[in-house]
Amino acid sequence: MVSVVASVVASAVVSIVAGVVVSVVASVVVNVMASVVASIVVNIAASFLVSVVPNVVASVIVHVVASIVANIVASFMVSVWANVMANVMASVMVNVLVNAMASVMVNVVASVVASVVVYFHLGVGFHLNATCLLARQGGPHVDRTGGH
Repeated sequence: MVSVVASVVASAVVSIVAGVVVSVVASVVVNVMASVVASIVVNIAASFLVSVVPNVVASVIVHVVASIVANIVASFMVSVWANVMANVMASVMVNVLVNAMASVMVNVVASVVASVVVYFHLGVGFHLNATCLLARQGGPHVDRTGGH
């Protein structure tokens, strides 16, 4: 029962921690990628628009387009990467913790069983053998020393 509760608690903690870590990492990566993409889009759009329309109009359009593209890319990338990474990390961590807990529990149970078997084999077996030996010799009340 304790191992089941421990496994559930460990799974929940690992899932929460993995989700937070992956969300933060994914957010940073997505923001960097969005800035790079926005910069490329801005540069391409700026070079085209500056040659066609006045600089003021080009600047306004480029900033609006870059902002929209950056927000769309960032939203998409954060949601996809955060979900994928959170699921992968949570799955890996849960599997590692469950395997470790199972290994510990198997070792503990095996050790307890071995100790019980050894105790009963040596302790009870010795006691029964000594009792049988005394019974065959006539019991502890018989004096076989001849009174000496």
